[in-house]
Amino acid sequence: MRSCFFIEGVLKRGFQPVWMTLFYVALFICATVGWGRDLGLLNLSMVHRGDGVLVPGRVNRPDNSLEACLLAWADNVVPEADIRTTKDGVIIAYHNASLNGKKMEEYDWSELRDVSIGAAHGEIWNHVRIPTWEGLFAAMKGRPKWKIYMDYKNVPVEQSSVLVKKFGLERQVYCHGCSYELMKQWRQAVPNGLTSYWMWMGQWKQIEFTPERRAKGEAFMKNLFDIAAADNFANADVVHFLIQADPAQEDPFCPSSAFLKDAVERIHKAGKIAAGFPWTHGDNPELYRKLWNMGFDCFGTDYPEVMHRVIAEIKAGEKKQQVAVSRPVPRAALKERIDQGIEIYGIVHWGLNTFTDREWGYGDEDPKLLNPQEFDADQIVGACADGGLQGLVVVAKHHDGFCLWPTKTTGHNISKSPFRNGKGDYVKEMEQACRKRGLKFGVYVSPWDRNNEHYGSDKYVTDVFQAQIRELLGGEYGEIFEMWFDGANGGDGYYGGARTKRRIPLPYYRYETETFAMVRSLQPKVCIFNESDQADYRWPGNERGMLKDDCRATTASHDPANYANYRRYADVGKPDGVVFHPPEADFPLRRGWFFHEKDKNTVRCGEFLMQRYLNIVGNAGTMNIGIAPDRRGLLADEDVVALRRFNEIRKEFFAKEAALGEEFNVVVMTEDVSAGELVDGWEFLADGKAVLTGTAIGSKRIRVLGTPVKASKCDLIITKSAGTPGKVAFKRYLVNQRTLNRVMNATTTNGETDTAVWMEQKR
Repeated sequence: MRSCFFIEGVLKRGFQPVWMTLFYVALFICATVGWGRDLGLLNLSMVHRGDGVLVPGRVNRPDNSLEACLLAWADNVVPEADIRTTKDGVIIAYHNASLNGKKMEEYDWSELRDVSIGAAHGEIWNHVRIPTWEGLFAAMKGRPKWKIYMDYKNVPVEQSSVLVKKFGLERQVYCHGCSYELMKQWRQAVPNGLTSYWMWMGQWKQIEFTPERRAKGEAFMKNLFDIAAADNFANADVVHFLIQADPAQEDPFCPSSAFLKDAVERIHKAGKIAAGFPWTHGDNPELYRKLWNMGFDCFGTDYPEVMHRVIAEIKAGEKKQQVAVSRPVPRAALKERIDQGIEIYGIVHWGLNTFTDREWGYGDEDPKLLNPQEFDADQIVGACADGGLQGLVVVAKHHDGFCLWPTKTTGHNISKSPFRNGKGDYVKEMEQACRKRGLKFGVYVSPWDRNNEHYGSDKYVTDVFQAQIRELLGGEYGEIFEMWFDGANGGDGYYGGARTKRRIPLPYYRYETETFAMVRSLQPKVCIFNESDQADYRWPGNERGMLKDDCRATTASHDPANYANYRRYADVGKPDGVVFHPPEADFPLRRGWFFHEKDKNTVRCGEFLMQRYLNIVGNAGTMNIGIAPDRRGLLADEDVVALRRFNEIRKEFFAKEAALGEEFNVVVMTEDVSAGELVDGWEFLADGKAVLTGTAIGSKRIRVLGTPVKASKCDLIITKSAGTPGKVAFKRYLVNQRTLNRVMNATTTNGETDTAVWMEQKR
C-alpha cells in the first residue's frame, strides 16, 4: 500500500505525458525489485549528483532529484546527494551551494519548494523539484537495498542523525565527507551508522600532470589518508578516493598508482572498502578497469553508462574464471577438528623452569630441582575440564632440553629427578588424566635444545629431535590431537658444556621435507601448529590472544625470505591467500607461561577469558590458554576459579537461543568450509534492516549487538562471494546485559609476553 501512495505522489508533481507516467511506474518497479544484477561490493558504486552528467541515449534526471535517485537504485548503485538546510531549518538535497546568486541557507523552504530544477533539461522535466531529505528517506524506508551517499555540507550532525534514525535507515545512509572528525561524530550519533571518507587533493581545478603539481595533490591526500590510517580506519566503512585521471600519461592517475595501490592494501587489511572516482576523463572505460585491477572494490562516476558497462564486463569475466578459480581447503584432520567443534584448549607449561623461576631455562639446570610434593595430574586436568577446555597440549620438552618423560634420546630427562623416585613419567600421567576427563591430548616438543651437545648438527635432528617425536607419537601415549612446533629457534645455551651461541636456519629441522610427514604417518588425525604452509594452524603474531575482526583462515604463504609479508596477514588472513591456515591464538592465563609466585595477582578473570573467546573463536580462530601448575604440582586456586568462571559465562552466553519475535543481542554464524572460505561479504537483516555487516564468516563468526533487537524475520544475506559458498547458518541468543557489559569491559593490565617480544626481535 505504501508503494502505491509513493507512485501517486510522484505522478502528482506536475503534468507529464502518458509515456512519462508509464516510465515512472516501470522505473519504480525496477528500482524496487532490481534488474537482477549480483554485483557484490560493486553495488556500492556511487553515481555523482544522483545521476551523473547528461549522456546521449540515456534518460537523465536533474541532479540530486528524487527521480535521479530512483534511476540509480534501479541500476543497483548508490546515488550521491548533498545535504543542506534552509534558513527555516528544512533539510534539502541540492548539489550547488547557491541558486540564482543566493546561498541555499538564505532561502526559506516556501521560496524553494515550487522551483523547477528540471526546466533546463527540457519541458518534460519542468515538474522536477528540489527534494527534501525527509522525502528521500520516506522513499527508502522498508527497502534495505536502497542506499545513499549523503554528502555533508551545512547541517548539524544531531539534526540529520535524528532524521536517519527516525526512518530506521542507519544501515542505508552513508555519511559522506572529507573530515575524519565528522566520521567520528556520526559514529557517536549513530553507533550502527555507515560512513564514507572522502579523499580529495585540496582543489577542484585541473591539476597539471607535472611532478611538482602531482606531488602537491598527493601530499594533501596523504595527510587526509594518514589521519584515518592512524585510527586503522575504525570510523570509515568506505574510503573514497577522488582521482584525477589523464589516459595520455604513462601513469594515468593523480595521486600516483603506487600511492593508490598501497592505500587500497592498507584499507583492505583493516577490513574496509576502497572506492575510486576518476573525476576527469570519467568517460574512459579503461580507467575503471585499471582501478579494478589495483584492487578497488567499487567506483564513483559522473558517467554511469560507462561505469555500468565496465561493471558488466568485470562480472562476466569473473563468471568465466569461476571454474578455474578455487580457494585453499582444510586438510582432512583439520576439517574433522572443525566439524567436531574443538575450539578451546590449553597448553600446559611445567618443568624445571617452574622451580628456577624462569621462562626459558639455559640448559644446565640440575634435574634434581624437579621435586613436587603434591603433583596431581587429575587436579590439573580436572580444573581445565571444569573450565570448558576440550583438550590440552602438554609441554613435554621446553627450550632447556629437559624431557618430562623417560626418553632414550638424552640423559637430561625426568628419570634423573626425584619425581616418583626416578620412575615417573609426567607426560603419561597427564595423558591418562586427559583420557579420564574426556579431553583431547597433544604434545609440545621444542625444536631448540639448549642442553644437547649435538644441537646444530644433523645428528641432533635425526637421533634426538625426530627420535623424541617418534617416542611420543608412536602409540605409547595414545592418539595425539595436536603437535606443537614452536618458532623459538637457536641462540645461546649450555650445549653440553660448550656455552656458545648457535644460529639455526629454519630448514634445519626438515619440517616440510621429512618431519611433518613423519608426524602424520605416526598420527593420521593429528593437527600441526607451526608457521609453515604445511602446518594446520598458524601463530597470529602475538601472545595476547588477539585477532582482527573479519579474520580468515585463508592467508599468505610463509616465505622466510619475505617474512614481513606473512606477518602482516597473521592476525587477519587474506581472501586470496594460498593456504588454509587458521590462527591458533595463544596467551597465558597468568603473565608468563610458567608459574611464578610474583604473578599471583595477574590471573585473567573469567570475564576477560570470555572476551578473548569472542575475539578469537568469534573470528574463526581457536583459543589456546596457557596453563601453569605451581611447584607443588597443582593448579593454584585462583587459576581454578578463573577457568570455572569462564565456563559458567560461556554457558550463560549460549543458553538461550532466541526464537523469531524474541529479543537477541548475540549472533553466531557458520560457513561450511569444505570448499574453502568463500564468503567475502554479508549482511544480517532484522525485519529487512541490516543490523550487522562483515566480510568473512568461516568456521564461526560471533557478533555482539550494543542493544537487544527484536525481529519477526531475520536473514543472513551473502553480498559477495568467490563462487558458491557452502552451507551458511546462524543462531541468535539473548545474553543478560549486565553479564555482557562485564565481559565487553573486562581489562588486563598485562602486555605482551616475553616470548613474543623475543620472537619479534629475532625475526
